[in-house]
Amino acid sequence: MPSSEELELWASGIEDSISDLESQMLPLKHQLDEFKRELDLVNQLIQLKLRPADTDVETTASHQPPFTTSQNGANQRSLEEHVQRILDTNGTPMHVSKILQSLKEDRIPIPGRGEEANVILRMRRDPDRFVRTNRGTYGLRIWGVKEMPVRRRAKRRGKRS
Repeated sequence: MPSSEELELWASGIEDSISDLESQMLPLKHQLDEFKRELDLVNQLIQLKLRPADTDVETTASHQPPFTTSQNGANQRSLEEHVQRILDTNGTPMHVSKILQSLKEDRIPIPGRGEEANVILRMRRDPDRFVRTNRGTYGLRIWGVKEMPVRRRAKRRGKRS
């Protein structure tokens, strides 16, 4: 068993490696942000080309490019697309708390109060994409995982005493 000094030295080396990797990632993140801004501009050009000349401003305002970027460069896709990306990256079904945590770490805006219930509601509205595999756990339908049906609560009759 290594001594505490050896473990501390090992931990220090790992921290240095993490710091080095983070500094190497920074230029790539800037490059990625630039590409996202460029994609946003190209999508806007596509929309301008596709728009008929006689279309009024009110009609064209509803047609957004497939992917837009916010001022900080983050893609503004639907929440469902972000959840699908998170699940796809993970490769296995995930509990909604972990999905919510990933969304928050990626700074993805969550509708409503930003709670698990909001994420569950959005996934349940898209049954062609998401499947409930267990209580609070969801996966992608394309994986072919077994679906766990949602149990409905029985309605109560009469007033409570």
